[in-house]
Amino acid sequence: NEICSGGNCTIPAHSCRLVEQGTFLAKYIALTQQVCRCDNITMAGPRCDIPCPGGSANPCNGRGECSYVDATCSCDSGWQGRQCQTPCPRVFNAICAGKGQCVPDGLDGAKCECLPGFRGLDCTIECDGGAARPCS
Repeated sequence: NEICSGGNCTIPAHSCRLVEQGTFLAKYIALTQQVCRCDNITMAGPRCDIPCPGGSANPCNGRGECSYVDATCSCDSGWQGRQCQTPCPRVFNAICAGKGQCVPDGLDGAKCECLPGFRGLDCTIECDGGAARPCS
């Protein structure tokens, strides 16, 4: 992402846009900064010719942010898959029952990696011995 200087962007098919709050880029650049982005925000790449996954109507299925560089989705918490289409396992609205982390499973799947002392598809099974003597 090129920072706009004086409100001008030197890259063809791009224009200056404010960094949006809550986006990946906002973690690294002040919200008052402007960056060069594709005129069509559902496209990516140096020439703005790569469509974001999910298409122009719903990039990343509304559950993630399309990378300006390579048109890949960076999914919101609780979602996985190339288009952020796969929900992570949840128990009582907690991802992996709050006892694990949701990770990709192949290209479009989602699975839990459980903390020591827990197992199962959604990390709800406590091992004999608990966290002190976790199961293998």
